[in-house]
Amino acid sequence: MSPSLFAFYALWFAPSILMAAIAIVMRYRRLDRDLPAFFVYAVFTAAQTPLLFYVFHANPLAYSYLYWVAEAGSAVLGFAAIYEVFRR
Repeated sequence: MSPSLFAFYALWFAPSILMAAIAIVMRYRRLDRDLPAFFVYAVFTAAQTPLLFYVFHANPLAYSYLYWVAEAGSAVLGFAAIYEVFRR
């Protein structure tokens, strides 16, 4: 595997792995009950990347539409999580 291809995949999956780790730690410490919107945001963004990666390689046209739908959902959940954190 070339270094550029490795960097491409690493940069694609690293945020998803970090968000999955955050969701796992939140669930382990039972913080998902205190911050449910942030927990849903973490799970959504962790699941979004593998799904988009699969669709990107299967059907690029469907990827472009799904990407924008996922970004809209991520933005809504992101604002909900920010509101929840600042409210506490």
